Amino acid sequence: MKANKPFAVTVKPFYITYMKGYKLVGDLYIPKTDYPLPVILMRTPYGKKSFNSLFDAVEVARMGFVVVVQHVRGRYESDGIFDPFLNEKSDSLLTVQWLRKQPWCNGQIYSIGVSYEGFTAMMCSFDPKLNAFASIASVSDIRNQWFFEGGTIRQAFVQAWSHSFAYTDTNRLSSEQKKEIQYLANDLTELYKLTMEEFPAGKYLPYYSSWIDAKNASYWDEVESCTTVNLNDTNGYYVGGWYDIFCEGTICDYQKAVVNTNKAQRLVIGPWSHNDLYSPLVGEVDFGIYSLKDVDQYDIIRWFSGIMKNEQVQTGVSIFVMGTNKWINMKDWPPGYSKKRMYFSSIKGASSLYGDGCLTWEAVSEPGSDSFIHDKDNPVPSLGGRCLDASTSSAGRGGPFNQKQLELREDVLLYTSEALKTELTIMGLVASKLSVLSSCDETAFHIKLVDVFPDGRDINILDSCIVTKQKKNIMYEIQINLGSTAYTFLAEHRIRCIISSSSFPRISINSDLLNSKVRQVVYWGGNISSWVELPIVFI
Repeated sequence: MKANKPFAVTVKPFYITYMKGYKLVGDLYIPKTDYPLPVILMRTPYGKKSFNSLFDAVEVARMGFVVVVQHVRGRYESDGIFDPFLNEKSDSLLTVQWLRKQPWCNGQIYSIGVSYEGFTAMMCSFDPKLNAFASIASVSDIRNQWFFEGGTIRQAFVQAWSHSFAYTDTNRLSSEQKKEIQYLANDLTELYKLTMEEFPAGKYLPYYSSWIDAKNASYWDEVESCTTVNLNDTNGYYVGGWYDIFCEGTICDYQKAVVNTNKAQRLVIGPWSHNDLYSPLVGEVDFGIYSLKDVDQYDIIRWFSGIMKNEQVQTGVSIFVMGTNKWINMKDWPPGYSKKRMYFSSIKGASSLYGDGCLTWEAVSEPGSDSFIHDKDNPVPSLGGRCLDASTSSAGRGGPFNQKQLELREDVLLYTSEALKTELTIMGLVASKLSVLSSCDETAFHIKLVDVFPDGRDINILDSCIVTKQKKNIMYEIQINLGSTAYTFLAEHRIRCIISSSSFPRISINSDLLNSKVRQVVYWGGNISSWVELPIVFI
């Protein structure tokens, strides 16, 4: 850039014609100069002000970029019908090529965005000359990383997201239909109790029925053909949060790019949830003002500037270690770690906080089991975790929350370690194996990793699930990957695992569990072990 002082900025609308009579509409933030500048592009379904959710568009423009914020097809002022994912490849490519021809553009294009916008930012890489993109809390694998987990549907995400699209869809719904949907949004918690098929937004959005049907091969094949992207041809900056619904997919995208390219790649993972990006307060935990001391969102803009100037930019991984609440820079993710298992057992029974379930480094020699009854009329609710909107926590958000109210229930099993004598740090993928039995053929098991504080708080770290189809009343083994994290259990803290058969509405409940009371058994000890495996590091 040729200037050392901030630019004055002009804001004006623009449009691009993508077919006869149809336009993609947006705003330009153009610094007043007599020479062309690089462009930062955001393509969004959430409104032109969405850029300002993390950045100040005028301030970024004053730093020497033309900022372009564009509505995707069928959203707000852009013409057409919004069919999520299907048109972003063609429209992104058209937009990038149009921008490069403008007199105020010096030919350098950088794309950026959060969530769906992050997906569109990656879609811009279909232009081989894209200089860099930043994918924030997003993932490119739509079928496997957006909608499903453990063989079932991420219900709260799918329904809250589709609901918000319905009452803001200017081109598909009438005004009366939008009013109805918006009114129903006042009580999403009640709507979640309907079957997936009965959810009201599904009446108006044809893609909703496909989102809840993993077997709809024609739809998912079309999505894959429209979105499979080579992320290896450009510089990529990936941002995730340990409590973000897309955390695992973000890590996967980064790892694939690193393996297949010499372009600069950077991964940043903070303690954030999807709705609390770059915030020290996530859920009920304050990670402190120093959580943003070394990494903030403007690091992305500075990284773009370094690429523009042909400077050597930071690559590798910056991760926030929760518990000790500090940033660590490393070359790769995950770091080298030792897998160590903690085994489940009990004496009188592990049911609820009043049980005596144990988590120990050695398996007990004598076999045993614990059981609980899943009540179809009173499923275990979700409380925080990796979700977009669960509407059962005090804030209806993802993140870390005190799990005490869940632990008092009789339909959960709790396994807890002794107080740690020294701190213990885990970095990487947490996994579990359970030996189980169910009184129904199709069932589900959920497992949650929790930090038990000396003051009585029980804060969730990770959780996931698996849906199984096995002959009832026969013991079998299941494997569950809880996900990746970076967490330090401090001295005097205890490690806990919570096992249940639901986490509603974060995860949908299958028909057998919806229609009957089900007895679930977890076996342990002797030759039949159940355990959680921790990736332990020494830092």
